[in-house]
Amino acid sequence: MVSVSNALLRVTAGVVVAIGVACSRQVRAADEEIQVYLHEINQPRQPALDLHVNAVTSGLAAPAYSGGKSSPHRVRITPEFSYGLSDHFELGVYLPRATIDNTGQLRVDGWKVGMK
Repeated sequence: MVSVSNALLRVTAGVVVAIGVACSRQVRAADEEIQVYLHEINQPRQPALDLHVNAVTSGLAAPAYSGGKSSPHRVRITPEFSYGLSDHFELGVYLPRATIDNTGQLRVDGWKVGMK
């Protein structure tokens, strides 16, 4: 039997995912993004913070497509604020996503919402 609070959390998670899909023009992975998790999910109503830091030591010196970025010596820093919805689902907000390019220039790339 599902309690009212778990049912409400599942409905809320479903609505968030549906809105995200409906509002997106194009769905794709973020450039140069690698995240490693240890199969851990927050307990229900438990907040957490993970910090993802990725560094590219080599790669394409010139962008592979129009609007692309060169890869070498690029660092991506992404804090992930998360909140446990149930024993099996967690909502995450990546805010802000930042990149430091090979010239040392810092650029904020915005935010995104994720579910695991």
